[in-house]
Amino acid sequence: MQRCLDLAVLGKGYTAPNPMVGSLIYDEGKIVAEGYHLRYGSDHAERACLKRLSHTLSKDATLFVNMEPCNHHGKTPPCTDTIISSGIKKVVIGQQDPNPKVSGTGIERLKLCGIEVEMNVLENKCRELNKHFNKFHEDKRPYITLKWAQSSDGYMGLENKNIRISNDESTYLTHSWRAEEQSILIGSKTMNIDNPKLDVRRLKGRNPIPIILSPEGNVISTHYLLQNESTLVLSHHINPNLTAQQIKLDPEKEVLHQVLQILYAKNINSVFVEGGSITLHKFIEASLWDEAKVIIADAKLQQGIVAPTLKEKAYHQESIGSNRVHFYKNRNGAISSA
Repeated sequence: MQRCLDLAVLGKGYTAPNPMVGSLIYDEGKIVAEGYHLRYGSDHAERACLKRLSHTLSKDATLFVNMEPCNHHGKTPPCTDTIISSGIKKVVIGQQDPNPKVSGTGIERLKLCGIEVEMNVLENKCRELNKHFNKFHEDKRPYITLKWAQSSDGYMGLENKNIRISNDESTYLTHSWRAEEQSILIGSKTMNIDNPKLDVRRLKGRNPIPIILSPEGNVISTHYLLQNESTLVLSHHINPNLTAQQIKLDPEKEVLHQVLQILYAKNINSVFVEGGSITLHKFIEASLWDEAKVIIADAKLQQGIVAPTLKEKAYHQESIGSNRVHFYKNRNGAISSA
């Protein structure tokens, strides 16, 4: 199963909104075929694995996969059909699929066809690998990761100025984090001051969907992302000067839960909140976050915008050149926005 996870992670950043899945066939004391889900819309891991099989299997051949095989038609045919037609008589599964379209039906179908099924092998590792996918289907909202950089004395920047705090290594790391996420969100103040691209230009990867949260609609319409058709702007007002997609928020309803409902409806299973202090504070106050990644630079600002604080203690720290990164998990986060 660990080998399945190693294969699955090769699709990182490309499979969303599908999970990362790896599969292999073990026969006569060795692995005889392997496969993984390469990208959204491509063959699922089980089918990719069986396509690489070059000889007839023995009656004891076992297929391993870290996520329950699907049992419905989507971008590809059901993986259960492929497994059943292969003649394999045992399947070992890491975790049950939380997607209600599958959720146990794949396991049941295999068993009804006389296939032995072993469940929950390295389940915790399997669930951690696909935490975005699991959160989305179990709690009906995207997995939320907060990120910010701050000076060693606790400031994010200076008012109304675009200044750089972190080093080159931390910038590269941030781009690698972005490549793992399906979307990235900032507020209108950050949008107006920084005019960012929010892409992964420092490395090879898929750019996340940019989301601008601007309830009051006070954005500079000529800025880069607002003239980009892939950008999603969430506001109480529709601006005719924007090329970006716009969704009008209900001013009578709480903003953040509306945002998460919209992203859930759009099948976006993760959001990387890289906004300024105001936006970050809103998510923290509502306890609507799952992870936080905080870059602490060695420089001091002595004044400026005070960085957010978290009640939780960092579960991990590491050095990135002259910077440090603190990692947090929210153990008591809000569960659902539905």
